[in-house]
Amino acid sequence: MTLYLMYSTVCMGILLLFYHAILEKEKMHHINRGYLIFSLVFSLSIPLIPVGMSDAFIPWFQNQQFSEIQYLSQVEWLKTSPEEMTPTSETSGTSLYSLVQIAFLVYAMVAGVLFVRLIRIVHMIQLKADRNPQKLFDDYEIVLLSEKVVPHTFNSTIFLNKDQYLKGEIAREIIIHELTHARQKHTLDILFVEILKIVFWFNPVLYFYKRAMLLNHEFLADEAVIRGETQVSKYQKLLLNNLMIHPSSGPVSPFNYTFTKKRFLMMTQTKSNIRMSLKIATLIPLFGTLGLFLGCEYNPSEFSEDHEAMVINELSIEISGSEILNVNGSKMNLAEFEEYLSNLTVNPEHADLEVHSNIITGIVMDVQQLLRRHEILRINYSMNEEQGDTELKRVTEEYLEAANKYMEMSVEDTNLQVLKSIYDKVLKKYKAIQNSEIRLPGSPPPPPLAPSPEKRIKNLDLGGSIEIPESTNPPPAIAEPQD
Repeated sequence: MTLYLMYSTVCMGILLLFYHAILEKEKMHHINRGYLIFSLVFSLSIPLIPVGMSDAFIPWFQNQQFSEIQYLSQVEWLKTSPEEMTPTSETSGTSLYSLVQIAFLVYAMVAGVLFVRLIRIVHMIQLKADRNPQKLFDDYEIVLLSEKVVPHTFNSTIFLNKDQYLKGEIAREIIIHELTHARQKHTLDILFVEILKIVFWFNPVLYFYKRAMLLNHEFLADEAVIRGETQVSKYQKLLLNNLMIHPSSGPVSPFNYTFTKKRFLMMTQTKSNIRMSLKIATLIPLFGTLGLFLGCEYNPSEFSEDHEAMVINELSIEISGSEILNVNGSKMNLAEFEEYLSNLTVNPEHADLEVHSNIITGIVMDVQQLLRRHEILRINYSMNEEQGDTELKRVTEEYLEAANKYMEMSVEDTNLQVLKSIYDKVLKKYKAIQNSEIRLPGSPPPPPLAPSPEKRIKNLDLGGSIEIPESTNPPPAIAEPQD
């Protein structure tokens, strides 16, 4: 969904920039109107059509997302205490599910407010049309309002000030201008954009599309007036007189200062058929290029005999070696495991991860990241303690032997530098215990760490040996002591 929104927004932005840079200044307003509408439809549909060459474009975004996932996974692993890593922990999945719920709630609330607002505006306009006197002009309704308003059109209805109309103060050119809006159904274009703004209210490009459409509608209406043998200078004066009244609000075709300046420039623009033809010809490679780069990728390998799509309900992973995984009874390395996950048509809801006691944290983190890349967020951990006990006992006994020798050394009769040198070896042995396996909840505390030479000097009564605890299960991670 994120990639779809990204690609559609990028496509909208490129097409709108092309319109402003190449097409807007050309007197081909009907073609420009169709271009703007088609650009929106094209941008929203092309990311869903399997015509793209996404190998050249999509992986950049995917790699960015995957690197972010890897970073967040490592930070989450480092911040997680042993007590939080229960064998049936669902914290990550629940937290993500809650964030998605909150995001959807915010989206629905904003979309709901915009929908009610649009319905209210349309209803208020309809009430004005029903509660005020009406006249017919070339088979189109003219609603006469008592308040002072700028002439404007909604759908097939033209709204004018009653006193000005009855006194003949509204020029015929202005009425023809509004009549053109009604005949060409310009309101439908604006309503189309307003509906898209309700669904994609977070997309800023849609707001610029609406402005471009409104201006194009004004160009079309001005062109119809001038084509009726009205002098450009006279018509421009009429437009300036209408600017003395505040422009109306809502999804209608308003007069305003910004649009009027551009309209004046367009009225004096010369039309070149050759230039217009060349610009139209550029649309084919433009849409073709965007379709190739922003269209979704069709990957036939997912349905080929060599890479048969798989559906599994349970995913059982056993980590028994530094690079070897046992996935649902099949041996594979990390690269093969990633390909295995990619071939799944439907990801399982959770994975059972069994870790042997002699495995370091790196391989577990790699497996965890691969699962999260494929949206398998619920991971049930378990510990296989049968293997690795010999290794754990060995490193523990080495530490205890070194620690006992160190404690048997007399502080008074031994040089401080010698004590520190022996103590450094003791620390290395202690770290070997910490790095010998994954620490899961329920593990007993590690053997006590021998005091540093400085502490022994402060308290000469310290000494003796360190007893081996009853269990040699992996100790929880302990920060290196600081003196």
